[in-house]
Amino acid sequence: MTAKKFSKVLPAVLISAFILMGGCSYFGSDQNNNDVESTEDERPKFVPGDYEKMHDEGLYVKYKARGEGDELNEGDVAIFHYHGKRADLNKTFENTYEAGLPMAGEVGQKQLMPALNFLFKGARIGDEFLAYVPPTMGYGRFIVNKVPAGTTLFLNVQLIGKKKPVAPFDTEGLDAEEGVLGLKVVKVLETDGKKPVQGDLVKLHYNGYFAESGKKFDSSHDRNVPIVFNILSGEVIQGMDAAVRSMREGEKARVYIPYSYAYGENGRQNIPGKTDLIFDIHLFSVEEEG
Repeated sequence: MTAKKFSKVLPAVLISAFILMGGCSYFGSDQNNNDVESTEDERPKFVPGDYEKMHDEGLYVKYKARGEGDELNEGDVAIFHYHGKRADLNKTFENTYEAGLPMAGEVGQKQLMPALNFLFKGARIGDEFLAYVPPTMGYGRFIVNKVPAGTTLFLNVQLIGKKKPVAPFDTEGLDAEEGVLGLKVVKVLETDGKKPVQGDLVKLHYNGYFAESGKKFDSSHDRNVPIVFNILSGEVIQGMDAAVRSMREGEKARVYIPYSYAYGENGRQNIPGKTDLIFDIHLFSVEEEG
């Protein structure tokens, strides 16, 4: 699989980032962005009497099936399929059923839009529901998946599994060193492996956190799909490229990335402007160009 194909399902650190609300890093791979209008027969119909009001902000749900599997709690990684449509134009913006690649996000963190964070708490594996999602519990003021800010959404969601998240690195007692571009790097595991240089193909897993709140906004571990890119190719944000160039193959490190090397003063999607980030990175493969 090429780096480009991998990158389409890894929203947080890519230049063309798509992040499910605070990136279902997830409601975000452009390989699934059909952006097509449904026929009249397929048009989702919101009839308040058929839906149960779940939240005072206007979140309504109609269950298609109630699961009998394990219950989800805050801190669990929810694994699910969904078909998302804009209610205004009735256009599909994401369909993981067709792509065959489910989404995943930790309940209670910033990976999932507020509606899913709310609905997944106490849900059971096997639950399937239609959700009418107001902007305040969807993407809000952010533009995600070509969906304009303030857009009401229809979601068809099926909860298919759960798992435990990979914990943040324990850096207590470890000293920081200065990495490429002056980044603060704390090595959790050091090796004498190859140091990546321009053109090398690197493969890694990561958790991404907001530096101020500590909330996780994305995780390749949750998706169980590593990020793959070529060094100094412009495929990822500048800070991620510099972070990896500060490491060796096999190493694990926590890297602090200031907003100037992340998403800048304007931010991107659900990451506000001037937001400093933290990445826990496991660089497990470095391959020479060619």
